[in-house]
Amino acid sequence: VRRRIILANFRAESSLVRLLDPNLGREVQVKYLDEANAEEAMSSPEAFRAEPGLRLETVNGAIELQLRPYAVTRIDSAQVD
Repeated sequence: VRRRIILANFRAESSLVRLLDPNLGREVQVKYLDEANAEEAMSSPEAFRAEPGLRLETVNGAIELQLRPYAVTRIDSAQVD
């Protein structure tokens, strides 16, 4: 079973988020949408969505993410049997 989590920062400043979920597995794929790539996402949405994002390791089911202002973040867990 794969798990997808969506995080959003509704603040005008960056936020450090610590996500704890023992079902995440040892690795996750993290994809950000923020001011750094919004233009790319709007002009080539198919290509943007096809990019897998960053692969990050979890530590005891936790990850820490720095979310830019108004960012939306997609976190996909690895396949768990």
